[in-house]
Amino acid sequence: MTEKTTKKKLISQKVFALGFLIVVLGVIVYFGIKTMPIGNPAVAIVNGDAITARELSTRYAQLPAEYADVLSEEDFLSELIDVKLLIQEAVAQEITVSDEELDASFVLLEQQIPEDTSLDDFLQARGLTKEDLRSDLRDQLLINKLINITILSSLVIGDSEVLEFYNTHLDEFTVDEDIIPFEQIADPIRQQILFEQTNSAVTLYLAQLRSSSEIVLNGEPAVQGIAGFTQIDEELCKSDGGILLHVFTTSTCETCTWIEPALVRVSESFEGSVKMHRWQLDTGDDLATEEIESGISREALDLFKAFNNEGKVPFYLFGCTYSRKGNVYSSLAAEEQGFQRVIEELIVNNG
Repeated sequence: MTEKTTKKKLISQKVFALGFLIVVLGVIVYFGIKTMPIGNPAVAIVNGDAITARELSTRYAQLPAEYADVLSEEDFLSELIDVKLLIQEAVAQEITVSDEELDASFVLLEQQIPEDTSLDDFLQARGLTKEDLRSDLRDQLLINKLINITILSSLVIGDSEVLEFYNTHLDEFTVDEDIIPFEQIADPIRQQILFEQTNSAVTLYLAQLRSSSEIVLNGEPAVQGIAGFTQIDEELCKSDGGILLHVFTTSTCETCTWIEPALVRVSESFEGSVKMHRWQLDTGDDLATEEIESGISREALDLFKAFNNEGKVPFYLFGCTYSRKGNVYSSLAAEEQGFQRVIEELIVNNG
């Protein structure tokens, strides 16, 4: 295989990479499992719906090895919570799946079973009935419809956007000083842009769902560290304006609105030493600026996804080395003092 052919293959693999949510959905449908309530405690309760310990451990054990290597059981639980939230939202929006749609998808799924295995044997080995499998498949179709209606229907990748991506990433499409012609790579580029925009949109959509939901995690740790912040072993994030402080909220989050005065005062008191961004996930605006932004920076969104697998807001990432999910004090004064302590620690560590 030539180097150019190898590079094209790598580009194709990058374009068609699967998101973890899709993997989780596949596990739910392909390895679905009945769970018994007796001796099977809930590890999470999502708006009253339980995810049990047996469901979590069994489905996590059935993850493909390449995903289990990078996805902890805690991360996988977060993905299961996302699936639960999406199903609940689809039901709330009165989205339905017809018997004809379910039958057609069931046939396609049945065709993926190894030829030397019957459907009954396949289901029996996993403790499933056809009704169980159809129920899980219906959930997957509900989520697909929800994402199509709320997200994919509004995403349009124009030719100019594809060309701009190509022109600004020519080094990725150059092999042995030869540039792969735009016509040969345009469609994969369009699919890559669509994948990235869909991934970002789903992340924001889930953050909104989480902010308005009641999610209870069994054995959630007590407040630790400085003002509830967890220290992260990462390089300090700085800009010309000082140490970078990222705060992620939504416009509908009451606790986010409540904490705003403390954030403003802290930012002003450390002016010149820190630069705070107060991102609204659902509007894309940075409340720390006078302008009205229409989208969160790619760097900030990547940080949100990397360090906040639950998608909880408000979420604080100070200097990329201290993070916290939610508020921990009942008074603004206590919250403000906590922020000050973390920032002072960052300044001292920065020399």
